Amino acid sequence: MNEKEFNQLHRKEKLLTIYDKALEIDNIFPWFGDLRIVRIYSFEDFLIELVCELNTKEITEINTFNSLDYLEKYPHHFDKIRNKILTELNN
Repeated sequence: MNEKEFNQLHRKEKLLTIYDKALEIDNIFPWFGDLRIVRIYSFEDFLIELVCELNTKEITEINTFNSLDYLEKYPHHFDKIRNKILTELNN
């Protein structure tokens, strides 16, 4: 499954795919905005960002991306996980 096919899935199908087939790379607790946890997954040839609002315990976003530049919005955490992600992508 490629990124376009994944993005065309319904929300429940996306979550099942992440749960069953994606590899969790790391968790991020952003230092800004609402209290949330962000999980980063590797799947096929792209990455997935799953954002969970901790106050409401709801998944608020499921985003896909190919470039590590996307994670620069988490500067306090980006350098720590860059090598981990590059290793997963090169396997």
